Amino acid sequence: MLYAITYSFNDDLEKHQDFFNELMAMGEIDCPFDGCALLYSVLTAYGIRKRILPFFRNQEHVCISKLYREHAAGKLPDHSKKFIASYIPNDPSRNSA
Repeated sequence: MLYAITYSFNDDLEKHQDFFNELMAMGEIDCPFDGCALLYSVLTAYGIRKRILPFFRNQEHVCISKLYREHAAGKLPDHSKKFIASYIPNDPSRNSA
């Protein structure tokens, strides 16, 4: 499954390398910009939450969303679009007229 994980830390991201190491341990990741990671993992959103929640303190936030093709819009860098396309294949039945 492919997930978008948005996060907010109270201090510099460099101080949270353990959080990013944990994401990498769960699957392949792409970080299109600060505060957002795309994670391809066999875990459920709840399983991911259980593993990363210990890295967050009061007033820090995380949101985990499962991604589906054609269910969201946004401006992402080309490398992130390619990352998403590699894990969420096109549905050919949607293209038939």
